[in-house]
Amino acid sequence: MGYRTTLQANLVTQNAAYEQLIADVEKVATRSTAPILLLGATGVGKSQLAQQIYALKKAKANNAAQSKYALGAFVEVNCATLRGDTAMSVLFGHVKGEFTGAASSREGLLKSADGGLLFLDEIGELGLDEQAMLLTALEAQRFYPLGSDTPINVSFQLMAGTNKDLRQAVADGTFRADLFARLNTWTFFYHR
Repeated sequence: MGYRTTLQANLVTQNAAYEQLIADVEKVATRSTAPILLLGATGVGKSQLAQQIYALKKAKANNAAQSKYALGAFVEVNCATLRGDTAMSVLFGHVKGEFTGAASSREGLLKSADGGLLFLDEIGELGLDEQAMLLTALEAQRFYPLGSDTPINVSFQLMAGTNKDLRQAVADGTFRADLFARLNTWTFFYHR
């Protein structure tokens, strides 16, 4: 059986509130490239929803009359697994020799998501430095890999998921208010 052309056709439920949420997410996801924030407890399926949204967007892009609307890759990372230089390197890449163990250059996941969709699961776990660089990449559509003086241009849609109360994290100083404002364009409380 092939992929069906709506989120509701691919996410089966008999919960009316959940069905309405999915219908609202679908309207936004297929008409906008603005960031989308999925809030919900661990294990509710934020990652699965992000993958379904990407598949729907890709199917619609493939059906578009002009090939310039082709959608790039779906790139997913769990930010809870990223710390320090590793976080910077995984997200933004690095040049050879930038730090101990950097035997070759690395492209980074933001570059891998160029033209596609980047899903940052558990974004509330990112450090403040990574948050600052992510904000710059979103606003300027470019970033600098670690150790590089040459910017990398990117264009991707960001989806982020978290089980944290980001408003409280902003108040506590563990999440940047400006990044939260940028992410809070389309926010959905995801639960089953």
